[in-house]
Amino acid sequence: MPKLRDWTASLVSRGTERAAPLIAKSKEWWALLASKGRVYWISVVILIVVGIAISALLEEKNKYLEANYWWYQLLGRTFPGDPTVNDITLVLIGDEEYWKGELGHRVPIKRAYLAELVRAIADGNPAAIALDFDFRSPTPDGRPWVEHPDYKDETKRFLETIKEVAVICPVVLPTTVARDERGSLIAESNVYNGFDWGTAEKSIFLGYILHDEDMRLLPVRRALKAGPAEDSFVQAIIRAAKPNALPTLERFEGHRSPPYGHYLPRQKFPWIPATQVLVGDKPFLKDKLAHKIVIVGGAWSQIVFGNRSKVDEWLTPVGLLPGVYIHANHVQAILCDRVYPRFPSVLVRLGEGALSLSVVAIFALAKTWPKQFLLASGVGLVLMGVNYVVLVNFGQYFDVLPPLATLAGHGIYEHFRDRRAPPAEHK
Repeated sequence: MPKLRDWTASLVSRGTERAAPLIAKSKEWWALLASKGRVYWISVVILIVVGIAISALLEEKNKYLEANYWWYQLLGRTFPGDPTVNDITLVLIGDEEYWKGELGHRVPIKRAYLAELVRAIADGNPAAIALDFDFRSPTPDGRPWVEHPDYKDETKRFLETIKEVAVICPVVLPTTVARDERGSLIAESNVYNGFDWGTAEKSIFLGYILHDEDMRLLPVRRALKAGPAEDSFVQAIIRAAKPNALPTLERFEGHRSPPYGHYLPRQKFPWIPATQVLVGDKPFLKDKLAHKIVIVGGAWSQIVFGNRSKVDEWLTPVGLLPGVYIHANHVQAILCDRVYPRFPSVLVRLGEGALSLSVVAIFALAKTWPKQFLLASGVGLVLMGVNYVVLVNFGQYFDVLPPLATLAGHGIYEHFRDRRAPPAEHK
């Protein structure tokens, strides 16, 4: 026992001796920071609060969105494994069909053509057919229900076809919603409202389409201002074809902020031109479409044939994509469980405050600008590393750019403030 006691005392003594310089240096740093005075630190706190408020406002206005997209996709590429799209096939109406074919670049799109296309797809025995088209009524409230004579017969033919196909294959139709002045969702009328689906009704799934400005956000079931809650278009697709995957998204219903979904470039998604579906034989269709979620949508040029600007195109983490690819990405993210909850904003703002204080301390303690720059850059790199580790290991994500912008802003301010300070303040 005496030997153990002596060994412990020796160990404590050596530890104290080695820690003494660090303790002394810490006291020196603390004294230097304290010498700045109360007024200085009050002004620092005020500036940090103002900086965080400005950063939060810019983030809310999506001023960081494109840069956030770049970092988000960069992190996604470092994930182990490369998701393969096995359950989704896109049927696209492109320039050849829309500008040169029978569609005649008409708006609304010819529904008789869609009826033929849906019937042909059903011959391939898909898991579900989802139609990404605008089926809103001429009047938002549907009263009086008015359909132009040119469209009335083709609309009836389209609805009758959906009714027939839904008996053998689930069909997903989009619903039309709008936001009121308070941001609440209001259901608007669709051309199929009031149609008698008969026994096929249980195989027809409805979901709203309303893109957020931030395309990473997965659309979840939302309450309508008048009426029951409604699935999103993506959620309706999952409910129709892969109901076992619904809990991945349902756990976020009622949250203030929906989760983010992983994105894949368009080259990852198998697709077939609509013309090929219409002329293809049944063996071909079954080979390409059997047991797949088939999402039908537009990918034609918006202005003229061959124009680079596509219809219903949106900025995403993988560049500009037509809406049909955005739906496909969201469905794929849910199916492969690459869904990332967002960090609580309160924790992110507290982190911004702590980072800003660390920058102030760095510029107070480091006397030369190269040291200040290197140390501040180190703090930024640590933050980016934490962002990656938290995402990979815990599935949580926060946009790293707003804290980095706040950190950089305070660093620049402290640098010029230090240069303008009188010599006595540098001592």
